[in-house]
Amino acid sequence: ADDSVEKKFGGIYHALAAMANITSPDDTLLPVVGVGVEEIHDFKAVVQQWGNVNCSGIFELKGGSNYVHYFDGNPNERVENISPPIPFETIKPLLSDCDGVYINMISGSDITLETMDRIRLAVRKRKVPIHCDIHCGSLSNSF
Repeated sequence: ADDSVEKKFGGIYHALAAMANITSPDDTLLPVVGVGVEEIHDFKAVVQQWGNVNCSGIFELKGGSNYVHYFDGNPNERVENISPPIPFETIKPLLSDCDGVYINMISGSDITLETMDRIRLAVRKRKVPIHCDIHCGSLSNSF
């Protein structure tokens, strides 16, 4: 109402915060997420504070972070920047030693159905559980 702008980390930040605080300090969370050049340093600093987050899977997005700008008083008006899906080649090296996979569909187009299938095939022999939060999956044609 006062034309102020508030910028906060969202999406995967909230999932990481929850998991980092309910898992053992001996567990390691390894998020695979693209973050814009302007926010990547701050994002890594914030998630590393929990002590059990490995930032090696956080990569720089040339087009900037995902964002949604909502306009107060008009729920149907919004401006958004949605990054391209994460390629399997970015995820693949991190699957060889994992005990579980959590896929969080923040934008609805974070990964493709083909990439999800390739993740499944990569961990299937080791019977690694895959948890998929599809709360935004219905926003796109990904499924």
